[in-house]
Amino acid sequence: MTATMPDPMWINTDLHLAEAAEGWMRSDAIAVDTEFVRTQTFYADPGLIQVSDGEQVWLVDPIAIADFAPLARLFTDRSVVKVFHSCSEDLELLMRLVGVAPRPLFDSQLGAAFVGLGFSMGYQRLVAELLGLDLPKDETRSNWCHRPLTPSQLHYAALDVYYLMQVYRVLVDRLEGSAKLDWVLEEGDSLASGAEKPVVIEEYFRQVKVAWKLFPDQLAVLRSLCTWREGRARERNLPRGRVVRDSVLWDIAKYLPTTISQLKRIPEFPPSLAQREGEFLLGLIKGALDDKEAFPARLPFPLPPASKPVVKRIREIAQQEARNLSIEPELLIKKKQIDALLQGALKPEQKFELPPSLEGWRAEAYASAMVDTLNKEFKS
Repeated sequence: MTATMPDPMWINTDLHLAEAAEGWMRSDAIAVDTEFVRTQTFYADPGLIQVSDGEQVWLVDPIAIADFAPLARLFTDRSVVKVFHSCSEDLELLMRLVGVAPRPLFDSQLGAAFVGLGFSMGYQRLVAELLGLDLPKDETRSNWCHRPLTPSQLHYAALDVYYLMQVYRVLVDRLEGSAKLDWVLEEGDSLASGAEKPVVIEEYFRQVKVAWKLFPDQLAVLRSLCTWREGRARERNLPRGRVVRDSVLWDIAKYLPTTISQLKRIPEFPPSLAQREGEFLLGLIKGALDDKEAFPARLPFPLPPASKPVVKRIREIAQQEARNLSIEPELLIKKKQIDALLQGALKPEQKFELPPSLEGWRAEAYASAMVDTLNKEFKS
């Protein structure tokens, strides 16, 4: 199983990619990974796409490729499982290049958690655990956009997919015969759907820390400022924080300045930004405040202290079910899911209901029964 890896094949023309993709679609599964650079930019700069069928490795140069349609056909071919490891950033990059997310998708990091090997396990550690191999880590922070790539970089990149196929085979052997294999693929489909979901930049304000402290008029301003900042970050290909930090936008929304001098007194507000766009920002603030019909509702508050016994009980149920299923408990419920479950049942007359994020395999495995238990113990 752990034979010596062959020399990778380099793909840097559209024709070569199309020919290789035809062969990949004859496999039952292929491993995919990406290398990129993302330090001072909003978007990741693609450096490499690696593919392996378990016997050969191909390294695709995305800088030289103009037509990614062969990858789109591969990604939408449901007869071929696409294997990744911790794929969220890979999906974001591939969506920009290819335009579709890969399905069916098997994430080996999730697969490891479903067989009880640990949650958020790194690739090198998983290879060591399942294959007994110690892979190098020395090219992790390489500049993958520089050409030519070094032999060390090429070898490192090829390892990321060659042994991933072997890891996949071992995990599938352990998962087959139970519902867990379907659960891993269901999670993969959820990740693919999330990657394909259009980004609503007007909703970013909900992610700002302690935005729940703001009133509707302040939230309207925060929303307008975040939407403006999102557009600037994408237009200039800069990280959001390089345009202006969340904390600064929150302070503006809290204090609602109406003059340039007030704007400049906002803590850590960039003076150069006041000069360039101060009047424009004041116009955004005024426009948001004038449109009272569009004020958003207040965001949910943190759970009250009185909910602690319920949170403790939810975690107990999840941990017990994880032991019964021999999977990692983090797979069953996350803090946001607990919050969603409890936010709908804060009032005494409101019963617990299953939030959408706990539907699917979680509902089947334990969550529906857990909701019934919570209603019996806390609402009867």
